[in-house]
Amino acid sequence: MAPTENQSKNQKLRLQRFILGFVTYVMIWCVLGMAVALDVITTPVHRLVTYIALALAIQGLFLAAIIYNFNLRLRDPSMSAEQILVGFFWVVIAFTEAPELKGVIALVSIMVMLYSIFDFIRHSFYLVPCIAIAGMVIANLSYFLKYPYDYDWRYNLIEFISYSLIVTWVAIIANYSQKMRDRLKAQRQEIAKANRMLASLSLEDPLTGLKNRRYFDTHFDNEWKRAQREHTPLALIMVDIDHFKQVNDTYGHQAGDHTLQLIGNIFTKVVRRPSDIICRYGGEEFALLLPNTALDSAVDMAESILKRLRSANLQYRDQSISVTASMGVAASRPNPHNQSSDLLRAADMTMYRAKQEGRDRVAIAQELHLAALTKSAT
Repeated sequence: MAPTENQSKNQKLRLQRFILGFVTYVMIWCVLGMAVALDVITTPVHRLVTYIALALAIQGLFLAAIIYNFNLRLRDPSMSAEQILVGFFWVVIAFTEAPELKGVIALVSIMVMLYSIFDFIRHSFYLVPCIAIAGMVIANLSYFLKYPYDYDWRYNLIEFISYSLIVTWVAIIANYSQKMRDRLKAQRQEIAKANRMLASLSLEDPLTGLKNRRYFDTHFDNEWKRAQREHTPLALIMVDIDHFKQVNDTYGHQAGDHTLQLIGNIFTKVVRRPSDIICRYGGEEFALLLPNTALDSAVDMAESILKRLRSANLQYRDQSISVTASMGVAASRPNPHNQSSDLLRAADMTMYRAKQEGRDRVAIAQELHLAALTKSAT
C-alpha cells in the first residue's frame, strides 16, 4: 500500500532525524580515529575498521527501512528507541576501547541523549540514562585495569557523579518535553474536534437538527452543477406549514417548536436516500433537494409527506396538534439555458400557488420546462 501524503511528510522528517543520528555516530568514530592516528589509544586499526563497517551496515538497515517504508509496519515508525540504543551501544564500545578519552566520549553520549528528545519513549526515561551511566562505569573500570597506578579515584568519582547527574537531568528534560508534546497534540485534536463541531452546528438548524438555509444555499449550487455535468434531473420541493402562526397562538411557542421537531422527523422518515437534502429553509418553511430525481418521483414523495402530515397525531404534553402543508414541486435537467435560480423560483412560486388554491395540497411547476425551452429558442 502506497503511503499517504501525511505519511510521506513524516517519512521525510524521520529521514532527517536519521541523518542527525548518523552524524553523532560519525563523531564517535572520528574521535577514535584521531586517537588511533595520534597514538593516544592502542586500539588496532583493523578493529576500528571493523567497528566502522558494522556501524555503517546497521545504519544502512535503518536507512533502507525508512526508504522502503518498512518502518511503517513498526509500532514506532521513527525507530527512535532502536536508534538510541544503537547509539549507546557504540558509546559503550568507545568507552571500552578508549577509556583515556572517557571525558570526550561522555560529551558525545550526551548528544545521543539529546537526539532522544525528538521522540522520547516512555521506558527510555529509565533505560537511556542507565545505559549511559553503565558505559561510564565500564570506562572507569577499563581505565583502572589499564592504568592502575595512574588512576585517581577522587577525580574519577567527581567526573562520574557529574556525568550521572547530567545524563539524568537530560533524560528528565526529554521526558518532560515528550509529555508537553503529547499534551499539545491532545489539545490540537480537541481544537480540531471543536472546529468540526462548530462547522457542523453552523450548517444545522439547532431546533430540528435538519440542515439550515446556509447549508442549502451552498449545496444547492453544487448539486445543480453536478446534475449539469452528469446530465441528470434535479428536483426541489418547497414546503410551508399551513396556518402555523395559529399553532403558536393557540398552544404557545414551545408547542410550536416541538411541532416543528416532529415535522422534521416525518421528513426524515420519508426522505431516506443519503443524497437527498432536507433543510429548514426558515420559520415554518422547509426545502427538500432531491438529486437525480424526475418530476413524477418528486411529486410522489411530496404526496407521501403530505399524507403523513395529515394522519400524524402530533402530541405536545396532553394536547393533540394537527397540521397540513402547502408544497410546490419543481424539477429540471440543467442545461446552458437555465440556472439554479430558475428552479428555486419555480418551486417557491408553485408553493405559494398551492397556498392560494386552498392549502393542504401539492402544486406542480410545469412552466419551468416551458421557460427553459423559451430561453433555448431565443
